[in-house]
Amino acid sequence: MAQSSECLEACSHSLLALGAGLLSRLVTQMYFPGDPLMATDPILHSIADEGARLRLVSSFDLSLTKQEWALGYRFDIVLRGRSATPFEEGRE
Repeated sequence: MAQSSECLEACSHSLLALGAGLLSRLVTQMYFPGDPLMATDPILHSIADEGARLRLVSSFDLSLTKQEWALGYRFDIVLRGRSATPFEEGRE
């Protein structure tokens, strides 16, 4: 996590989607719900549409949680349509 006097980045994971049907690789971020640093995260706030920003936040899923080992979170990647996941642009 990068820290400066101007902004703090929220805890997130970078995700890369590859596939035979994709013309190029797709890169996005996944954030965790309730992270107070989302309010100052520069990557998250580079997306103007609030609905699109919300689609980058995973949801806690108790059915995926492994007791005393790991918390489970669900994050769906949608490639097209009104609910499409925001991806980074202009990267090769």
